[in-house]
Amino acid sequence: HAEPLLRRADAAATDAGRLIAGGQKSDLAAWLRASQTDPFDPLGGVIDQLFALQQTVAADELRRAQDAQRNVLSAVLLLIVVSCGVGGAATWGMVVQHTASAVKSERALQRMNAFYTALSRTNQLIVRARDEATLLRELCNICTETGHARITAVFRVDGQQATRFAVGGQAADFF
Repeated sequence: HAEPLLRRADAAATDAGRLIAGGQKSDLAAWLRASQTDPFDPLGGVIDQLFALQQTVAADELRRAQDAQRNVLSAVLLLIVVSCGVGGAATWGMVVQHTASAVKSERALQRMNAFYTALSRTNQLIVRARDEATLLRELCNICTETGHARITAVFRVDGQQATRFAVGGQAADFF
């Protein structure tokens, strides 16, 4: 719409400039009367429409840019949340695994300490025990006290007959 009006306004400006440069006021007045309408008037309306269109386009582009920015921020936030969730789950899994491994190692260490304690006490018992009954009774007590058994008993088998010779722990109540 603007291009033909611009050409018409340019031609009118050229005509008016030529008439003014010629200094002929009467020719300029006749030219103004001959052109019923101002050649620049419709062009001003079209330029106003172009400015309004530019404002509408700029507002649409701004809205699209804001929407894109919100989408990007949402995606970044989602990535952060997912990363934290995955990282937190992996960390939690490692902590649980490490804790279970530490507990298992601690139990193995306690069992090994109890074994060596029982072995040491048994060696001392062998050296200091004066009779078989004391040796076997104390051996039963060492096994229950160090946690290797809850109930211990030593039986002497004589043919078809079994005689309880020594007990440890809750064996007396059990037997």
